[in-house]
Amino acid sequence: MLDITEQIAHHVSISKLAQSLTEIDLEQRILAFQLFGEGLAIAVINYLPLTEQITLLQAIDAVELIRVLEMMDASDRSRLMASLPDEVTAKLMTKLKAEFQRNLHLLFHK
Repeated sequence: MLDITEQIAHHVSISKLAQSLTEIDLEQRILAFQLFGEGLAIAVINYLPLTEQITLLQAIDAVELIRVLEMMDASDRSRLMASLPDEVTAKLMTKLKAEFQRNLHLLFHK
């Protein structure tokens, strides 16, 4: 039996789904993105315009950001990070650093 992500992917154009995301407010966009599941989320983010990718990546929490970056192919991740403005990269890296430090704290202070 297909999971919901695969079912949606078979019935909906990924590019149309990405376009639909750009037409709803940011909170709804984040929720929809989280509900997509790993495969569909990555497929959709690759179809979003760079400005929309940046907005979405900055808006999601660090745990979700890490999950998204880990799911991406290395070449897609590198291309995305290379295309981001320096200030956006710095903000994302700060978010990731804070999450890493939090995880280290939890690991060593249990």
